Amino acid sequence: MNKYTSTSEYITVAKEIWPINSGYSKQGYPLPIFTKQMKGIIEQLNVITGNYSRVLVVPFDLHLDGFTPDNKIVSNFIKLLSTRIKKEYGFNQIGFSWCRELERAKQQHYHMALFLEGRKIRTPKYLYEKIQDAWWDVGGGFVRMNGYHMINRDNWESKAKAIYHLSYHAKERGKGYRPTQTKDYGLSRLKNYC
Repeated sequence: MNKYTSTSEYITVAKEIWPINSGYSKQGYPLPIFTKQMKGIIEQLNVITGNYSRVLVVPFDLHLDGFTPDNKIVSNFIKLLSTRIKKEYGFNQIGFSWCRELERAKQQHYHMALFLEGRKIRTPKYLYEKIQDAWWDVGGGFVRMNGYHMINRDNWESKAKAIYHLSYHAKERGKGYRPTQTKDYGLSRLKNYC
């Protein structure tokens, strides 16, 4: 993992400045975030909002019953869920961001978000069941949903709210407690259609 961190409450990507949130210390100071991860999230949102005028962002947490030394379970989950969503909704692209964290519990958990074309699916109401079923099917535990955001391409505020929410994925706290070859985060590799 790239170890560059920042405690700034803003980040600049593609000449745009975005407010971010990684939490605050007990003394009220901003906690550090990993800049490479945060920029990657914003870049993936830039790609998908460049391809679609409306983008649904669905954040959620994936919990496990026990520790795993690698991220195979989340990779299998992404493949299974993507296949099911593409089949049901006819998506060409599915973007995502995830991070692995281990704090006080004995097992890691994952923060994840999906980035989906917002004209084909406007709310995650029916998606929640698909997420939980796919997580159980790969051997995961429970899922906690964390609301959703609808980004309108030409509305800076809608994108800023989603980025602020997703910046929690890039926080430094909870990262690094894993074997050396295991990643702390992952991103989709969306490409522009143009």
